[in-house]
Amino acid sequence: MADQSDGALQAKVARYCKILGKDPHSTVFVSLADTYVQLGQLDEALAVARRGVEGLPWFSPGHLILGQVLLARGEKALALGAFNKALTLDGECLEAFKGVATVFRQQGQLVEARQVLERAAAIHPEDASVQRLLDSLTHTAEGGSETAAATVASDREDPGEEPPAETPIATTTIAELYASQGLLAQACQVYREILRADPRNSTVRSRLIALEERLAAGAQTEPVEEPEPPVQSPGEVETLAILQRWLQAARLRRDYVQKHSARHC
Repeated sequence: MADQSDGALQAKVARYCKILGKDPHSTVFVSLADTYVQLGQLDEALAVARRGVEGLPWFSPGHLILGQVLLARGEKALALGAFNKALTLDGECLEAFKGVATVFRQQGQLVEARQVLERAAAIHPEDASVQRLLDSLTHTAEGGSETAAATVASDREDPGEEPPAETPIATTTIAELYASQGLLAQACQVYREILRADPRNSTVRSRLIALEERLAAGAQTEPVEEPEPPVQSPGEVETLAILQRWLQAARLRRDYVQKHSARHC
């Protein structure tokens, strides 16, 4: 497809802005944000996407475009949160799966990226783009496995060095999604897994203590079960937590759509 001229894109912007002027809650904000991205106007795209999801928090494509804008700006942590939110609302959102896989890949988490794409392929077996991404991951892994291994070994040589800030991002996102739905026991368990991988993370420890205090005060009625420590690596635990959340989200979304379809037609 040929690239559209700036003039044609600006005409789209004017048309979408006119629609939003008449209806601030129109879903056309997604198209407007995407057009701003094509024009390279990422600040404008971000402002539009954020206003859009504030007005339509239940609209999965809004969180998807927000994630794509944030990723284009290099804000991987926030982008991952937006993609996860899109998957919370629509557990089959193919582009959100791709977005999560892209973040993992950019962070060098190729195993996790592959697991996400394999999940997407299982849901959308007819989509050839997912297989191309999987093939691309294979080539990346084959070409960079020795370099990646050397980098990891080097990073671990200094015991006083703080781990990269983005290491537990996906897991904390999932934990907060659990907490926001009142599933405090599950949120606490995810935070415990983060602390096993990163015992010095004071922010996570404080959040875990706060959630445990809520549990002790009876904020959640179901008993808290302490499972045996998992044998998975931190990366595997992270991916399993995400996949488990998405599976649950798909069921919740179906219930939500059935109850609210008339309201949001």
